[in-house]
Amino acid sequence: MKYTLILLTFFFQWQISLFAQDTIRSLDLLDALRIAQEQNFSLRSSQLDVSIQNKEIVKAGIRPNPIFNMQALALLNHSYYPNEPLYTSAQNRQDWFQLTKKMQLYGVRQDKIALEEKQLAQTISIHNANLRDVLYSVSNKWLDAWAAQATKSMAAESILSLDSLIQHKVAEGIKTKDYNEYLRLLIIDDQYDITDINAQLDLRNELNDLQFLMNASYIASVDNDDDFYLADFPANQDSMVEIALRMRSDISIYKNQIAASEINLSLQKSLAMPAPEVGFIANPQNTIPYAGIFFTQPLPVFDRNQGEKQIASLTLQKAKLEEEAMIAQVRNEVQKAYEAYKIQKRKVNEVEHALDLANLLLANVRKNYIQNDKGYVDLWEVERTWYETKKTYFQANYEYKKSIIDLLYVTGMLEQL
Repeated sequence: MKYTLILLTFFFQWQISLFAQDTIRSLDLLDALRIAQEQNFSLRSSQLDVSIQNKEIVKAGIRPNPIFNMQALALLNHSYYPNEPLYTSAQNRQDWFQLTKKMQLYGVRQDKIALEEKQLAQTISIHNANLRDVLYSVSNKWLDAWAAQATKSMAAESILSLDSLIQHKVAEGIKTKDYNEYLRLLIIDDQYDITDINAQLDLRNELNDLQFLMNASYIASVDNDDDFYLADFPANQDSMVEIALRMRSDISIYKNQIAASEINLSLQKSLAMPAPEVGFIANPQNTIPYAGIFFTQPLPVFDRNQGEKQIASLTLQKAKLEEEAMIAQVRNEVQKAYEAYKIQKRKVNEVEHALDLANLLLANVRKNYIQNDKGYVDLWEVERTWYETKKTYFQANYEYKKSIIDLLYVTGMLEQL
């Protein structure tokens, strides 16, 4: 049964590989981030938002169109007709030709352009913040795939080692008194097989999710040997906070929001001043030419744009408060991530020492087992100890790598890789 499941697993992998094109093997984290930055659906969408906002600047700079007005009044009473009897004659008609244009005064056009430029900076900041979040998701998914692959590798190593010992003992012959212990070793071997199959499914699921985030072709595996040397971290927390305040894209969102709110307040004050409409009139009356000028000026008696001015003022206060809260949040996030990074780094060093001891112990017991100096009991217990220690080792490495990703994320260094 065990070998049947293994064969089915390999057959399933082989079938997938037949249909996979441009298969990516041994994908390291930096390559995953690079591909995601170029191909991720969400990033491509937010990049289009930047292009759209560029067009808003163009729209803000367009001046109002001139307005052309034409009227024609005909004389209806025939008794007033002059010598010309035709109804359509210019002598029986008054024409009105008017060309006007609404004026943008008080810096309205300049404020509109400046506001859209700040909105562009805001949109770019939002895109960069989206980039930061996408790369964080890709990093975590890559790490989840690494963990599943490490579990599968560990189970496969255990299966290979235990199978060789079992086959060695079978070749020598199993004594009656050792039969129950032999069964216990077979049970452990089967448990490793189940772990291997489950890890294979977990790995495929994680790799599929990673493919989607990257919008990439078939990914066969991630790089188990990735040294994860991504950045040099300063030796103190204050320096990390300074880096975060300078580099985090989500902070620039709030800074641009304040700048846009200030310009919007200026714009609303400008819009409080009524804009006149001026132009030229040509008015031939019964072939007698008249000409003049056109001018309208709204009177600010009731509407002085007071509502929009008050909203703009409150929006500016809100933006400043949100920036202050964001800075406090950044300090808190960096402190937690930096402390976690230092603790996880120390834990990895400790568990590496424990794994070295477990490897040495297992090697000694296996040697004794082959030489028949010890029974199955010691090997059974030591296999358990070694397996649990190696699981702890991989878990500690996972948490350490995760702490590096978290620290890069909270400092804004991740999108700079």
